[in-house]
Amino acid sequence: MTKFGPAQGLDFENASFVDARDGILVGGSDGTAILSGTRFFRIQAEDPRVLYNVVGIAKAPNGDRYLNGARGLVYVKAADWRAMTAQPTQPLRYTLIDTLDGYPGAATSLIEGMAIDSAGILWFGGSEGIASLDTKAPLRKASPLPVFVTALETPTQRYRTSDGMVLPPGSSGLRIDYTALGYTMPERIRFRYRLDDVDRDWVEAGTRRAAYYTNLGPGEHRFSVIATNEDGVWNPAPVTFSFKIEPTITQSRPFIVLCVVLSLALVYALHRMRLRRSERRIVEHMRTRQLERERIARLLHDTFLQSVQGLTYAFQGLANSLPAQSTMRGQMEKLLDMAEDVIVEGRNNVSALRAPPARDVEHDLTALAQSLAEAFPVQFSFTSTGTRRDVDPIVADELHLFAREAIFNACRHAQAGRVTVSLEYDARFVRLCVRDDGRGIDPQVLADGAPAGHWGLRGLRERAEGMGATLDIESSPGKGTLLCLRIGADMAYRVREAIKDQ
Repeated sequence: MTKFGPAQGLDFENASFVDARDGILVGGSDGTAILSGTRFFRIQAEDPRVLYNVVGIAKAPNGDRYLNGARGLVYVKAADWRAMTAQPTQPLRYTLIDTLDGYPGAATSLIEGMAIDSAGILWFGGSEGIASLDTKAPLRKASPLPVFVTALETPTQRYRTSDGMVLPPGSSGLRIDYTALGYTMPERIRFRYRLDDVDRDWVEAGTRRAAYYTNLGPGEHRFSVIATNEDGVWNPAPVTFSFKIEPTITQSRPFIVLCVVLSLALVYALHRMRLRRSERRIVEHMRTRQLERERIARLLHDTFLQSVQGLTYAFQGLANSLPAQSTMRGQMEKLLDMAEDVIVEGRNNVSALRAPPARDVEHDLTALAQSLAEAFPVQFSFTSTGTRRDVDPIVADELHLFAREAIFNACRHAQAGRVTVSLEYDARFVRLCVRDDGRGIDPQVLADGAPAGHWGLRGLRERAEGMGATLDIESSPGKGTLLCLRIGADMAYRVREAIKDQ
């Protein structure tokens, strides 16, 4: 003996029916279950109430089944019953025969059981008596009902529908009325509808004969509706109705394009404003740095160099007081010559601290390359492209320092045999590139910025960042290095050149 309970899926509060003639079927106050394998499964249905309080089941010769339940007689075709028993968790397809079809009241346990006689007549009982059903006769009408879309209503006006009708701008809230011509039992007619581009799937409307939509946009819309007849047979094809909503001014295509253009223009203007603010800040920083250099130069000239110059005059006077052939005088003359060299070097450094004069960038870079060529066995070449422009003195000084550092690194660290310097003038920028055929830069060093104890690459990056320039580095071991410094026109060229370009 096998005992079944809640653990095996049999959890009805009150059992109303048990049938074991063709599988085990148990009915209860809140559903019907079927045994599949070693456990019971609740039979699923679109309306679960049709399987409440089942008190009997009958099987026709063709395999069709009839269940007597709380809502009426449940008719299941043989194929649908087999599909349910194979997958008990799937909803059961059925047809309900209720009081509208002549079912006598409701199922009652006082009249249990049901049977089909040799003539194919099904006999069953309800709360109001005994009834019969001819199982060989067609159960439902197969002909569908005609469906119509009758009216379209906005908050301000009601329209009779015509396919392709045009609604005025702002008609965003709509009510669409529809109906089907069924006279025998109109309360059993059910509807589904769908509005393209709004409803993802069919909307189950039940017996409701109106569809409501809010916030519809302008453009073409198509509404479809489908219905069942009194016996649940759906129309083979939906009835469609098309309409158009005119756009408001703010929904029109020219207005949208104008808004997009204005938005892009605003974004561009804000971007340009931010760039100009950044450029002014960088220029101010460079000017401040140059003023500080000039202040330091004046301080050194007026204090340190003057003091050293005074000391040399004093020692020169002391040396002149000694005999011409004195050994001490000769030593002092040598020391004074060395001091004079220190003063000259100091004056040169002070001059370098001051704002550089307007300089010829091309000539300056060529001279730099020639001077380094005398110190290193490297072939140098210089090229210039674009219309020559007058570069800001401070920027020219930065270009000189950048080129010197890049060429020095190529000669000393990369062991290059050839170095090419190129200067490109453009209305939007000036670009200085230094290319060598040396051993290249290790990828890890390129990522870190500098090897331990060396600051070349990091210094170049900091110099570019300080003046708002862009530094691009291309290098791989054994294939040389390319360094390119790009400075925007507003920063690179003199004010008169910028004004002339605009």
